[in-house]
Amino acid sequence: MASTEMQQFYTLIAGQNVFLMQAGFAMLEVGAITSRSAKEVFVKNLLDFSITALAFWVLGYGIGFGTDTSKSTSNAFIGVSQYFTGEDNQFGNFFLQVGYAATTATIISGAIAERTHILAYVVNTVVLTAIVYPLVAFWVWSEEGWLYDLGFIDFAGSSVIHLMGGVFAFIGAKIVGPRLNAAAGEGRVKETSHNPILSGFGGLLLWYSWYSFNSAPAVFLAKAGEVAARTHMNTTFGAVAGMVTALVINRMKYRFYSISSSINGCLIGLVAITAPCHVVDTSIAILIGAIAGALYHVGKWIGAKTDVDDPLDAFIVHGVGGAWGTLSVGFFAVRDFVRDTRTFRTGQFGLFYGGGIKQLGVQLLGTIVVFAWSAAFAFLIFYGLKRANRLRIRAADEMEGVDNTKYGGSAYPEFELRRV
Repeated sequence: MASTEMQQFYTLIAGQNVFLMQAGFAMLEVGAITSRSAKEVFVKNLLDFSITALAFWVLGYGIGFGTDTSKSTSNAFIGVSQYFTGEDNQFGNFFLQVGYAATTATIISGAIAERTHILAYVVNTVVLTAIVYPLVAFWVWSEEGWLYDLGFIDFAGSSVIHLMGGVFAFIGAKIVGPRLNAAAGEGRVKETSHNPILSGFGGLLLWYSWYSFNSAPAVFLAKAGEVAARTHMNTTFGAVAGMVTALVINRMKYRFYSISSSINGCLIGLVAITAPCHVVDTSIAILIGAIAGALYHVGKWIGAKTDVDDPLDAFIVHGVGGAWGTLSVGFFAVRDFVRDTRTFRTGQFGLFYGGGIKQLGVQLLGTIVVFAWSAAFAFLIFYGLKRANRLRIRAADEMEGVDNTKYGGSAYPEFELRRV
């Protein structure tokens, strides 16, 4: 970029597009659950960004991005400045980073939809975006962070954002338990999507926003334009390969074409390409996306054997996709591309490009760290809320529909009238 002013401007534009992901997630989630909880899910998505912005301004941004330029108090584990962010030269980056933080929280909302108390969602979002996420962001993205210093690579958040959000989604859904069947009064709701077209449109919005999501970190690099262009190409083909693979497998296995499988295949491809989007060739981006699309169906098959009720397949899309994308750096990173984006270390490129197992080992370590860190906090938060009897809504509210009991009535009152 030519100047700090231009960097700030592009960061703000990218942040606006990342913010648009909130609309994409809202539509994706609303369409994927039953009609009687549409308002609840939408309100929680509105709360998502609002709560995150406050928590991130007070504490999260300082923990994740508050480096000490004098180096007198700097360390490898936590930021030491920019709490209550108030410096003009930080506003652009804050706006972008709060969008990333809100994305991490939003991933969880769909997995625990229709039966979780709103207070539980608020508590989880505050702790996640004020403490849990920012610390990992510092470890991975700050030049002072200990994982960064080891050579760990995650350009835009396959691990930091998506793996973390996916793990929180899985543990939250497990502890809160499955939804009640409105018809029978017991058991799981097996097929809940009341508007797959709305979910599909939400997925397309997410795909659009993902271009800025993945390319925004390039703005501070010397070869910003070249790296950003590469991330756009790889983001496109990671999504395309994931979508096509998931759609074809669904057709072969179930004998029909599925909107949800198509859009989730696209999303898991996007999640997977997020970490390596700047350091792989386009042909490899296609391979990464295709493997992600296949992993989606493997995850669905395994998930069907558990009692975890995740209406959005959030753990599969974000957890499994995030882990695979993070590890893929260790297999496929191109040395010259790595040199373009960070201080280069010996062996810091992919196994299949002559780098040996060093980078793969670092990527595996980072993946395990993010998984364990996320799992520990998710368990503490959700189990603590359950013990305090603040995790799940009343069964009567769930059976009638939380929109009717807590949100002023159905989102589709004309259909309610026709049923009477």
